[in-house]
Amino acid sequence: MSNLMLNFIRFAIELITSSFKALSNRTLGRQVFMVQVFFSGFEALSLVCLVSALLGGLVMYIGYDFFVSIGQPHWIYTILNTVLLRDLAPFLICFILLARSGSAISTELGNMKVNKEVAALNVMGIGTMSYLVLPRVWGMVTSIFILGCFFSTVGILSANLIALLFLNVSHIEFWNAILGAISVLDIVFMAIKLCVSGFLIATLSCYFGLKVESAVTQVPQYMIKTVGFSVLSVSLINGLGIVVYLLFFGRVV
Repeated sequence: MSNLMLNFIRFAIELITSSFKALSNRTLGRQVFMVQVFFSGFEALSLVCLVSALLGGLVMYIGYDFFVSIGQPHWIYTILNTVLLRDLAPFLICFILLARSGSAISTELGNMKVNKEVAALNVMGIGTMSYLVLPRVWGMVTSIFILGCFFSTVGILSANLIALLFLNVSHIEFWNAILGAISVLDIVFMAIKLCVSGFLIATLSCYFGLKVESAVTQVPQYMIKTVGFSVLSVSLINGLGIVVYLLFFGRVV
């Protein structure tokens, strides 16, 4: 396990240093980057928006009457902030992206190793890191950030619609309350957790995908490792983010 972690850390450091070098050669891997953004971001957009709309609407519909009954109606907006923005949103988005894109990246690169496509690229002088890894990693980070923005926006709009149609909450009252419950710090924490988690998911997917040697049976084995380590990483990052926020900046709700 220690050797695996050390090798992964070296891989991640090489990825970061290669990213700075790649800034001077932006054409290399641009098409792969755009394909990754399309697959991870655009194709997942409908699912993310559906989950967000259902979640925002249900939380508003179920929670509002309860908090009104105990004389604390403003708490529902803090709950919406916690669910749709700061804490639960990054967690859900990361798992959606891991299920759709993380496993796909690992399988794709593993099959490329088995079919000697990676070796062929190296023979042609095309670097594995610059052409295969960097566009996928930063495409995933870009996609997960964009999806986070859509998730929060759609969820809040859904809650607003439910408030207008069923809860007799005026448009002005809703937006004054929700904007009062959201701070810049909440947005920053969400963005950090999304970007760091997306980076780890994509990096782990590429790392384990390229660990495949010549046996096709290794592809699902390393894909399972990708999912397992990514779940652990996402859980740790989001859990650590919640703990840091509670210790230094505020309360749960």
